[in-house]
Amino acid sequence: MSDSLDKLIQFAQISGGIDTQCQLQGDWFLKHNHQPEKAVVHIVVEGEGYLKIAGEKQSHLLKTGDVIFFSRAAPHILSSQCSCENSMDIPLVDSRGCIQIKHKGVGKSDFTLFCAHFSYDKYATLFYDLPEWLSVHLPDSLLQPLLALLKQEISGENIGSQQVIDSLSVVLLIAIIRRYLDDNPADTGGLLRGIQDHRLTALLNGILRSPEEDWSIEKMMIKSHLSRAQLMRVFKQQVGVTPHVFLQKIRLQQAAVLLKRTAHSICNIALLTGFQSETHFIKSFKKMYEMTPSVYRKR
Repeated sequence: MSDSLDKLIQFAQISGGIDTQCQLQGDWFLKHNHQPEKAVVHIVVEGEGYLKIAGEKQSHLLKTGDVIFFSRAAPHILSSQCSCENSMDIPLVDSRGCIQIKHKGVGKSDFTLFCAHFSYDKYATLFYDLPEWLSVHLPDSLLQPLLALLKQEISGENIGSQQVIDSLSVVLLIAIIRRYLDDNPADTGGLLRGIQDHRLTALLNGILRSPEEDWSIEKMMIKSHLSRAQLMRVFKQQVGVTPHVFLQKIRLQQAAVLLKRTAHSICNIALLTGFQSETHFIKSFKKMYEMTPSVYRKR
């Protein structure tokens, strides 16, 4: 799973990181609106509060060490009150270097929170195969050193602090996803679910590792030790699409990365990702990304 997760993270082209620290006393209220192609992470450093997600009747108690991850930035409220209706108790906002500071009250905080916002390629597989939101409790041996480094970078004015904070944030994001997949292997969709089926593991890993290869149905049957009918049925049941559609999506995601990160020509990228011609590649790319490869590269 680790190699596959690395590839999916590469496809996602993640940017951003921890950008807000909340230091709150008494009653407080934080509202987060929906943000397309964004993921949001909240890390409860100290104290207790409540989380209410749009469309849900009950709020969720948050405690020290809880990490909440919204894979598609669903609208939600964080509050000191279980009802989450104290909308007048909005904190003040200041800045410290590259970090926004939200604070309420004076003296030692009752509730301390780090918030991170990540952008990703909206056609990437990873964030859409995860639940809309999830909660994990990372071990102190992992979380505390990360938080200590973050606090050090935020409190100082070190050269390159933004880069360090963003890098630590991506490490944290990977740790969250790993922990969730370890604890909840069945609560995923698409590729993340399919890759946990032993009948498809080798095949899916092979496609992720080398999407440019000639993945004929016959080759897939050999890799998975399944008949044609079994392969079609199991693949669609677990991954949600046919093998051909899945292969096409992975090739196009690999191409999107190459368009952003290399100077290869469009024709060369087409060949590197398994397309037989530049024309076929451009047509397929435009169908999925709703723009040509050249336009995508310039964005």
